[in-house]
This record gives sequence, C-alpha cells and structure tokens, in this order.
Amino acid sequence: MTQAHRYTAQSEEALAKMLTIAQERHHQIIQPAHLLTALITPPHRSIAFLLEQLEIALPLLQERTEALMKGYAKVEGETWELNETAAKIFQA
Repeated sequence: MTQAHRYTAQSEEALAKMLTIAQERHHQIIQPAHLLTALITPPHRSIAFLLEQLEIALPLLQERTEALMKGYAKVEGETWELNETAAKIFQA
C-alpha cells in the first residue's frame, strides 16, 4: 500500500487507524475521509488541535466526514485499496 518506513510512529498509527476505520465500515476502497477521521479522532488528534486553532468546527467536520463515509459502498472481503485521491496523498 505505502512505504511505511517513510513515516513517523504517529503517522504509522494514523495509517493503521485509517485501515481499521475502513474495515469496521466494510469499505473496500480507502478514501481520504478515512484518513481524516483517523487524524481527528482520539488518541490521534494530531490535526484536531490545528483545526481548533483555525476555528474550524471540529464536531461539524466529524459529522460531515461520517455522513460522507456512510455513502461509501460496503463490501465483504479481506482486500483493501486506496482510491486515486488517497493514493496521491501518500505519493507526496
């Protein structure tokens, strides 16, 4: 999926949480919303602090991200992949 050795321990935890979020919701395609949810959900609130400093309503962001994920297709299986947009995030 990605070259995990390029990331910090906290980043690796966020990547693992992203996959867990997708798995729990039976999403086969990992979307940027999965990563955002991982980053703003305790204990990985690495981005949440910055968003709060920018006066971005974290509860509203969480609510909208959750609503977005509810619209994703659900599948059964053990294979996951990044969608095109999410793959670009990790190429940077």
